Order: sequence, then C-alpha cells, then structure tokens
Amino acid sequence: MKPPPPPLAPPKLALEPDSLEFADVELGTQPAKIVRVMNQGDQTLNVSSIVFDNTAFSASPTDLSISPKGGADLTISFDASERASGRGTAILNSDDPSRPRATISLSATTRDCNLVASQYTLQFNESDPEITLFLTNLGSDTCNVQSIDLPDLTTFTMTLPSAAPIAVAAGESIAVNLSWPERLTSVIETLSIASDDPAEPTLEVQLVGWSYFESRPCVEIIYSSFFDYTPVGSVASAVLGLHNLSPADCELVSISFLDTTGMITGQMREPKTTLDEGLSRQFEWQTQTQGALRDPGL
Repeated sequence: MKPPPPPLAPPKLALEPDSLEFADVELGTQPAKIVRVMNQGDQTLNVSSIVFDNTAFSASPTDLSISPKGGADLTISFDASERASGRGTAILNSDDPSRPRATISLSATTRDCNLVASQYTLQFNESDPEITLFLTNLGSDTCNVQSIDLPDLTTFTMTLPSAAPIAVAAGESIAVNLSWPERLTSVIETLSIASDDPAEPTLEVQLVGWSYFESRPCVEIIYSSFFDYTPVGSVASAVLGLHNLSPADCELVSISFLDTTGMITGQMREPKTTLDEGLSRQFEWQTQTQGALRDPGL
C-alpha cells in the first residue's frame, strides 16, 4: 500500500521587487511601475484587496487569483498632480497563512520646474522698437527650454543667450532680446516657448507692433505758391513743396485740385514720382483758369 501523498503546501506570496521609487516625476503625469506577485505554494493564492496609506498611489488590478507556482503583474501608479514628494505603503491582503498582509514600500518625488515670462504681451512702437523678455524659473529644479520660436522671422527678430536647449537653473532668468525692424505696418505675432515645465510646457507671448505711420499721412505740405488772381484763360505755374514723413520711400500717384466749380484745371509736370525717405521736394504745376479764382486748394 502506497503512503499517502504529502499535504499540499499552503499558498505562499512573494514580491519582486518589494519596493518602488518614482524619481523626478513630471507634474501632471501618472507614471506606473510593475511588481511581480508570485505564489510559491501548492495551492491557489487569493489576494482579496490592495490598499494604500497615501492616495497618490493606486493599483490595478485590485485583487488577484494566482495558480500554484504561478505569478501575475501588479501595476502601481503615482499621480503627480501637485508639486510634492510622497511616501507610502501598498498592503496586499491575501490568504497566505504565514504572510496575510504583505507590504510594498513606495516613494516618489516630483520635478519642480516652474518657468514664467516677465510679460505676456509686448508692445512695440517707433519709440520702443526693441524689448527684452525675461524667462524665470520659480521652481527648485532646473528648467530646460527646448525651443523659442517665431512664426515669421522677418516681422520680428530675436537674440537668444545661446542655442536651444537652454538650461535655466532654479531661481535664475534668461534674457530674450526682441526687435521690430519693420515699423511701417502694424502687426501681431505669437512667440512660443517650449520647456519641460510639466504644468505649462508651452508659454505664449503676444508681440504687438503698432505703426504710427499708419495713422498719419505719408507726406505733408511744407509750402505752396499759387497766384492770388489769374486772368481768365491764362496759364500759370504753381509750386508745391512736400516732405516725406515716413522712414521709407513714398510713391506719389496723383495730386488733384479740390475745386468743385470746374473753373480751374491743372496737371503735375511729373504725374507719378517717388519721394525719398525723410526728404523734401518741390513740384511744379501748370494751371489754367476759366474764371478768376483765389487760392485753389489741394
């Protein structure tokens, strides 16, 4: 008669590893790591629940049934929704008679990079065509600025302290020098700054260039000479002096008399010409009257 088989060994829980560290976690993320839960016994191991003493940690699944000599993966996650560090313990309640409450030690640290701009709207004009923007790290860890981009480098230009990526130490700032070289037309652009700040990975700064020349004429009349009285049907000359106010050449397309009576006609000797940047020029007109007029206007 054969002896009876030895009794089956009870379920025996083992963990690999039995501690986890979540280091330098980016804010706003939920990193996860795997713990292998093994049954070294000869009977099925049942993990009835997994509880934590720190709500920043969680597990999936929350219960397990593991065959003899088998194993299962347990996923443990850390919720880095705040700038903080944390420690905790995961407790696995099972039917292992020798270890009914197995524990996993947990620790986590978040990465504290907090990049801010000195201004989020920059106003450029003729008096202030150049402005310096400062990017400051208010966190306790180094921030890495990955890129600083403008959609159109012909509208605004910028000078960086070095080529990206740029490391900004805790409490330090970097300067971005911006200029608006083309000041004849108003424009709005957006400067985009990408960094590893997990809370706000992209900063946007609005660049506004306001042109004074759009709100005033290109030229102004600096003097004019017309005959007070011109005999009917006669032809006389008129002189007009114009000054270019803008920092670019102005093209004169036409000059017309503001005469509603139709009693005076005239034409410029040069009907289309260019008035150079910042300069003045004299233009001569020929006028012919159909009646006696005094000081026709332009």
